[in-house]
Amino acid sequence: MRVRVLPSLEKVLRKSTRLVGSTLDRVTQKPTPRSILSGLNDRALAFFDRKVPTGDKYPYEVHYAPALPDAPTGVEAFHLVGRAWRKTPEAPLALAFGFNAWKYGFMADYCPDVRIAFAPRKFLGWDAWRAAKTMQPAPSRIYVWGYTDPGWLARFARKKGIPLIRVEDGFLRSAELGASHATPYSLVFDSKGLYYNAGEPNDLADILASHDFAGDTALMENARSALDLLIEKRLSKYNLPDVGDPARHFSVKTRRRVLVLGQVDNDAAVRMGNSAGWRMGDIVRLAKLENPDAEILYRPHPDIYHGYQRSKFKAERIEKFARIVSPDGPLIDMLETVDHVYTLSSLSGLEALLRGLTVTTLGTPFYAGWGLTDDRTQKHRGRNLTVLELFAGVYLKYPTYLADVTENYLGLQAAAFRITGDRALLQIERSQASDHVNSSILDLPPIAALTHLRGKSDISSIAALRRMIVSPEVSPLATLTQIIFAPKGSFLIHEKKFSSKIIKIFVENKGPIFHRATATIIAAKLDIRELVPVLGDILPYMDRRSANSFLLDLYRHRPEINTASLFSKLAEESHNRSLSLELYEIMSQGVQKHSSNLNGPDNSETTTAIATDPKVCRDRASLLLNNAEFSVALDEICAATIIDGQCNSLIEMSAEVAWQLFDFHSAHSLAQLGMHILGPQTAWALKLYWKTCPYVSFDHLFDEAALCASIRPNMIPIAIARLDDMEGVDTFGMANTTLLKSHRLAFKLDIPYVQTLLEIGHFEDALDIIHAVASDSQSYQSAVATSRCLTYLDRYAEAESLIDRTLATYKNKLVYDEALKICLYTGNYLKADRLLSEASGQKIDLGQTLPCKIALGTHRYADGFRTYREVGVSKDLARAFPQKHISNSNYSYEGKSITLLPIYGPGDEIRFASTYNTVKEFLKFEEISIGVEPRLFNLFQRSFTESGIKFFPTQRILRNERVLIDRYDKLPFADLMSAMDNHAADYCDKSTSVGLVTDLLADLLKDSSDFSGSAYLKADPLRSKQFRSQLPSSGPLVGLNWRSSVTLQSRQEHYLSVDDLMPLFESTNAQFVNLQYDDCTEELAFIEKKFPGRLLNLRGLDQYNDLDGVASLISCLDLVIAPCTTVAELSGALGQETLLLANSSEIEWRVRKNDNSDIWHNSIEHIFGERYRDKSSLVLALIERLNAWLSRV
Repeated sequence: MRVRVLPSLEKVLRKSTRLVGSTLDRVTQKPTPRSILSGLNDRALAFFDRKVPTGDKYPYEVHYAPALPDAPTGVEAFHLVGRAWRKTPEAPLALAFGFNAWKYGFMADYCPDVRIAFAPRKFLGWDAWRAAKTMQPAPSRIYVWGYTDPGWLARFARKKGIPLIRVEDGFLRSAELGASHATPYSLVFDSKGLYYNAGEPNDLADILASHDFAGDTALMENARSALDLLIEKRLSKYNLPDVGDPARHFSVKTRRRVLVLGQVDNDAAVRMGNSAGWRMGDIVRLAKLENPDAEILYRPHPDIYHGYQRSKFKAERIEKFARIVSPDGPLIDMLETVDHVYTLSSLSGLEALLRGLTVTTLGTPFYAGWGLTDDRTQKHRGRNLTVLELFAGVYLKYPTYLADVTENYLGLQAAAFRITGDRALLQIERSQASDHVNSSILDLPPIAALTHLRGKSDISSIAALRRMIVSPEVSPLATLTQIIFAPKGSFLIHEKKFSSKIIKIFVENKGPIFHRATATIIAAKLDIRELVPVLGDILPYMDRRSANSFLLDLYRHRPEINTASLFSKLAEESHNRSLSLELYEIMSQGVQKHSSNLNGPDNSETTTAIATDPKVCRDRASLLLNNAEFSVALDEICAATIIDGQCNSLIEMSAEVAWQLFDFHSAHSLAQLGMHILGPQTAWALKLYWKTCPYVSFDHLFDEAALCASIRPNMIPIAIARLDDMEGVDTFGMANTTLLKSHRLAFKLDIPYVQTLLEIGHFEDALDIIHAVASDSQSYQSAVATSRCLTYLDRYAEAESLIDRTLATYKNKLVYDEALKICLYTGNYLKADRLLSEASGQKIDLGQTLPCKIALGTHRYADGFRTYREVGVSKDLARAFPQKHISNSNYSYEGKSITLLPIYGPGDEIRFASTYNTVKEFLKFEEISIGVEPRLFNLFQRSFTESGIKFFPTQRILRNERVLIDRYDKLPFADLMSAMDNHAADYCDKSTSVGLVTDLLADLLKDSSDFSGSAYLKADPLRSKQFRSQLPSSGPLVGLNWRSSVTLQSRQEHYLSVDDLMPLFESTNAQFVNLQYDDCTEELAFIEKKFPGRLLNLRGLDQYNDLDGVASLISCLDLVIAPCTTVAELSGALGQETLLLANSSEIEWRVRKNDNSDIWHNSIEHIFGERYRDKSSLVLALIERLNAWLSRV
């Protein structure tokens, strides 16, 4: 934003520039205003006098010409937009005409190689010509949106030899219409004309006429994949969501169906591609004439249908020959129900052609004349194309994609991913409401009317709402959303349409807890006269436990209901008779009997009567949730909603209950409902929605990932990790790098977008954006975001100075957290300890992780390990087994039996196992059982035969893997899936005490002398022998690992890339053996090509799942090189000589200063660079140490 100069000050400035006299004041001998402002003139000051353009959906920077170095002359009247003006002042100049202000930002990003000066829409005449003519340096190209250029511009460009490039939307544009100012994810840049102008040459026609498609194998392979993607994901140019039942658009098809596509009369494609003068009515009559026995449908253009564009279209003229269908639903749904399409020149004709339909063209569209369409006007163009060749030219050769302006195939894939998510997000947003009631509400489409009417209580609004709620254009979930926001008692109707919508809610959304919550909402909102018949509709779809609990709630908290009448009505229906009798027996005993015995699998023993004050009910529900008494908590929150009709807390708490009680379908549906009601950004709803996706909608996980990425772009890396980890998910050939490119389609000048850039490793871009953000927002949030950018760029001193200044004013969790992280980055643990104490004194909770790292970094081992008792898993275990958890006895270790569960990943589990040989002496229990990651079970069984410990395998959910839920359904609640499975739960049930392995560390490892450092794991000798037979027998063998399988940006500082490792291969002659355990096929191929035979990879060994085999392989090696990963821990535990790449201060506490050995493993030596996170110097130090080792062996 630019600050406007005040009018009075402007007059002074203007006058001061015209003053004459000395440049120094005679008294003070200092420069006068005239000399200071001499560089300013009326034209420069005019910048401040005009309205600065802004982009509502795609923001951008607007630059002040006199403030730019080497700014061209003559650009003062133009809008200088984009980062290129600031970042690449030497870039060529381009002019742009005919662009609306909302297009400036993305247009500048489509053309990063030039500095673009945009002409205001009215700046077209003599002044514009004179400015362009005198501009120095001259523009290198001129962009024009469509054909909006003034008459002189083309002549000027030809005379000056400047390319004139016309720009239009591409063919895979966005989810929303362009009229909404949605960013186009593709544009076409045509140096000759435009594809829809049949009267002049254009680049697309040249491509289709001359490109050697048959010889371009790579293009055609990409085209096949891209076309399959668009068809599978049902994508077209625009991709508005279907807000209701797709079948509502079309009746049952009993005969051939012909679709006529309407267009806007004054649209450029109509004006320039209709040489025969066809009118829409004429095309409808022709379709009927040629297909007398077929059903004719006419789909008007949305702008015509809703009256946004003036047209000669008259519905009554069309209805004589065709049925008019709404264009609000997805085009693809309609195309799938028709046999033949008639069009003048609509792009939808191409989309029909791509889907195998017969297409008749009456105009001269670019896809006609290639032997694929029935053309009535367009002549054959002299070449026949296949559908795939046409697609390749139109979608891959001609346009440019914003996600990747250099690789169209990758750009198309990223656009498809983003549009898939945007469409789903729009569907959620369209079910939400505004607070404004439009006077012409009844003229709006039903879904738009619902948006305006929600929450209104006046009579006319309620009447309109009742009519709209049964509209077929409102989806069942949107119906429930509107019921929630309607005033109580608004639905004094009962008709089949309303009943069918209610029933659909129950049919389309599975899960007993969702059904109970939905029934509770309906009961809280419906008038008593409507409730009984509605109950008759919905109860057959509820399971008995949920129905019993729900009806018992009504009996208690809706005393105005005639109970006898209710049960009489229920008993009339055979499917409700047994339910009615059972409940009548319960109710006849009085309301003191609690319903938890009817409802929940968590075996809650609470029998306290439910309160009648809704606030008390909600407070008790929260307390019960914390105590893991989930069924009783559900009773309380349902009671509160029935009493006062407030639904938000019901949805959130019942969603939590559903998750914990393994009712994942209910949790998923309730999370969706929460996103509809509270907004898609609602943290709990989005988190739970994403968490339940693998259990509920695995086949649609790609779409769910796209939705979450559209809601929060900083979730893109998390979404990619899940798609990577889930076997069997179809990502349509998209590489991770392609999915990451979709972040460009979410561009914003705000802090969340900066966080997105940081997550994907674009640190320079993040800092560039944050500078623009900070100029308008001097907040502590922008300071923290700036600090994060600086630390990722290794500019620690600047980051520390900024945060120290911020902390002086803002003492909150976010700023303290950042200040402590900077201390860890720089290794300043004494300052970190001081800041931690300061935050603690102000009651600021900084969690467990940072205090743990700081305590260990200052060698207070017991304090550091004690923080493990505060992690969420430990608290969950205490909630599940309150009487058995060792915290209940204040960590006194004695009794009959104890079960200890593992925590964190395999590397941590291996490291903590160093204490197992002494556990028996420390714990005064008759039986000790310890759970083990299944991949480590055989290794631990072999290694600790004398420990007195009984090991058992337990499968925990640590990654985004697809799991069999029947392994976990006996757990007390679902959060424990990260700690145990059913097998471990059986051990816990049989033991007198339970805890985590890490609960013992504070008492076992109090100072450095308690770390033995000796080897404690034993490899399988038979497998070791097998591996030795496969390895070279001459020369030392060096195992090489460079990262873990967890590749989030926050972990990257610890790891290396193959590019980082190139000097290691160039400067040593070691024979390396691969120990990398994630998907590294491409990296291995790259190394093999550059250094043949230098990195051996033993085939047949699954290095991720077969850790016992990896241990045997490591035992055959002479040296292992690895960062702080499972490989390093495994090698150290086996006693193998290991060089650990230490690139962070966070593991410095492990280093014994006398010899750089590791406190856990004596055989590990830490290797450091010149400074933390400096990977180049770290590799150089590694090379020096490795060469010294090689010379010795």
